[in-house]
Amino acid sequence: MPKKQLKDCLAYPNAPFERRLAVVSGVNHLEAALLFKELKRFLWLSVLKKEQFDSGQTSSPTLTLTSELYALDQTWHVFLVFTRDYQKFCDDYLGVLVPHEPVDPAAKDPSTREQRHTKLKEQLEWLEQNASIETVKTWYQDIPAKLSERIYLERQAQRILSRLSRI
Repeated sequence: MPKKQLKDCLAYPNAPFERRLAVVSGVNHLEAALLFKELKRFLWLSVLKKEQFDSGQTSSPTLTLTSELYALDQTWHVFLVFTRDYQKFCDDYLGVLVPHEPVDPAAKDPSTREQRHTKLKEQLEWLEQNASIETVKTWYQDIPAKLSERIYLERQAQRILSRLSRI
């Protein structure tokens, strides 16, 4: 198990990070808070999954950041910039530094769509068993409906254009 319970992990505060996330991502404060909460859940569950893999309880060692989880991935990128905070969070709450691995470009290759579908199905089943159906709904329906890759990038572009118009 991760070092601390999930409820403790989710309670970890970092207002400067949430403010920065809102600015660089073009999300409002409530969206930034939700994204940070769900990233902490993702990281905690990632540690749990790795431990289950190491003990032979699951066939895959990692949770995959599928396209539906784009906003969580971008949130993780911003948290990584807060290097000391990220490392301390991992040490204090997870007991291990969770590495961020880049997505393999081959994963987007059409020849691997069947593999992606199989992996996604396995991940959703694992999440339902080890997290909740609410987590699955939040990650794969609610967040993508508000913050899909297209919407996320459009908001970032609007923020940049707004800054440029002031120059």
